[in-house]
Order: sequence, then structure tokens, then C-alpha cells
Amino acid sequence: MVGTVTAPFSGQLLGSVGALLNFGGVSASNPGALKWTVACHSGTAGTGAQKLVGSVYVILSAGGSSYTTSTTPPS
Repeated sequence: MVGTVTAPFSGQLLGSVGALLNFGGVSASNPGALKWTVACHSGTAGTGAQKLVGSVYVILSAGGSSYTTSTTPPS
């Protein structure tokens, strides 16, 4: 989480893509897609009104050897 954002920012994921997919229930034995979304909150530390400002689909291949990203949902 990034607090008190006043200008565009960038950064790194707080975990590996594999670990984050697994946390969402997607794995080599259960391939599929997850939608990752960025939410901005009007208050500090994720409090207050929420606005969803961007998202990306992360799709794990069958067998779990690779992943792709897309702004449109997989078919």
C-alpha cells in the first residue's frame, strides 16, 4: 500500500507473481486468470471512500510455466 499519494507513482509487487496467483487460488495444477485492481481511498491506510482506478488480468498457462497479462478478460 502507498499512502498519501500526491503524484503518479510506480513500484514493485509485494511478492512474486507465482505467490500472488497461488494466494488467489490459481496454480500449476489449477491454471486460470485473476483480475488485479488498483484502488485509491479518500482516507489514509485504505480507509474512506474507494475508487477503482485500474486493473489487469493475469493469466497463468496450463502447467504453470508462464503467465500473460491483458486489459481485457480472457475468453
